[in-house]
Amino acid sequence: MRWFNNRSIKAKLILLFTAISAIVLAIACTAFIAYEVADYRATIRREAVTLARMLADSSNAAIAFDDARAAGETLSTLRAESRVEMGCLYGKRDRLIAGYNSPDSAEPCPLAPERADVRFTSRHLLVTTPVSIGEEQMGRVFLRMSLDEAYRRLAKSIVTGVGVLVAAAACAMLLGWYLQRLISRPILELTAVAARVSEGNDYGVRAAKTANDEIGDLIERFNGMMDQIQFRDRELQRAQDELESRVEERTHALQDEIAERRRIQSDLEAAKEAAEQSNRAKSAFLANMSHELRTPLNAVIGYSEMLREDAEDRADETAVNDLKKIEKAGRHLLSLINDVLDLSKIEAGRVELHIEPVPVDSLIRDVTATVEPLAKRNGNRLVVHSGYQGLVQLDALKFRQSLLNLLSNACKFTENGTVEIEVERRPEQDREWVEWRVRDTGIGIAPEDMRKLFHSFSQVDSSATRRFGGTGLGLAISQRLCQMMGGHITVKSEPGQGSEFTIRMPA
Repeated sequence: MRWFNNRSIKAKLILLFTAISAIVLAIACTAFIAYEVADYRATIRREAVTLARMLADSSNAAIAFDDARAAGETLSTLRAESRVEMGCLYGKRDRLIAGYNSPDSAEPCPLAPERADVRFTSRHLLVTTPVSIGEEQMGRVFLRMSLDEAYRRLAKSIVTGVGVLVAAAACAMLLGWYLQRLISRPILELTAVAARVSEGNDYGVRAAKTANDEIGDLIERFNGMMDQIQFRDRELQRAQDELESRVEERTHALQDEIAERRRIQSDLEAAKEAAEQSNRAKSAFLANMSHELRTPLNAVIGYSEMLREDAEDRADETAVNDLKKIEKAGRHLLSLINDVLDLSKIEAGRVELHIEPVPVDSLIRDVTATVEPLAKRNGNRLVVHSGYQGLVQLDALKFRQSLLNLLSNACKFTENGTVEIEVERRPEQDREWVEWRVRDTGIGIAPEDMRKLFHSFSQVDSSATRRFGGTGLGLAISQRLCQMMGGHITVKSEPGQGSEFTIRMPA
């Protein structure tokens, strides 16, 4: 069942149609063949008994006078029946009088006839009939008939049934392939709508509901979430506009009336508190909404992967390319939602730390194994210098996220260069620190852009940076996570010479 559960909906529907048709036809063919076999057995049994009785009636005189010649002539009539392989006439005390063999059989008659009247073996039908004159039994007639014709008819029926089964299964597969589009098309349309929302930040886009099934419910819930996001976005914008207006009014009043400074300052503090509450509400809403968005988005990505695998099996390059675009757009949207979710959790104070002793060498191995493919993608060389192999007290998962973000940025902004990671423990101000330095030989950072590095939704404004993309959240999230664990991140950089980011954490 695991293999079936991992198939795409398209493949499941096709398999379902095919399996039902094959099972029904297999049952029908089996019943037909069983009926044919039973009918043939009854027919050949009836014909064999009739033929044996006719021989018995024709052999009365030959058996009574013990005339072997007349008995042989009687048995010679069996040549007209090709299924008879052997015929024997026995007199009193089961003494053999005459025998017959077909051209394909050279076996002698048995010394004594079969006692059973009619008996089937694997390849023959055996018939024994008494020869009587009046009430006195004078002898027996024994016949052995071949069942080869029955097996030929059975083989022909099986071949016919298998042919019908294969043809019906093919028809069912084609029908399933045609009908599955009724289910897969709404999913692809929902994926396209999600991509449009991700690329254009247009929360007014809605997916069209075409049916009242489970997919229709998913589309309806997606549209409902988009309604809530659009409403919240308008409300936040309106609140921001009102706040800016109030601040401007208070500022002008402060310039005009110095005596009212304290009152204006009090109003500004109240406005600031309202803004912080609004920001916390926004963060809590984004945290909840981002989590709710990831569940259907993961389903969209999963279905696109399954449909792409099915298209690859069919060698449908056009569908594969389209599905890859859908999957890429879904993963990009999921990455954006994950960044927003992390930042919202931090701002809403919902991040919990699990501080524990972690081996430094284990962290380095884990991080380098993850970053190595990113470095090779841009032709970079990853170098590790570890001067400390002890333990460090921190939240391994969140620290790994911060360090991976620095290393991935170094690999992304460096081409055909070197990315280094160096770990060193040093004392400072009666306290032990562990420094994690990430150096690269990439494009570097201009001095005017350094102050914007650790701000949320802020990116370095250059054509090269825009080419590499990003949300502007990675460094902000990393800095806040390190600060929550008692550390911080610093940076040194020169344009065209590379950058050096340093994470300092308490040992």
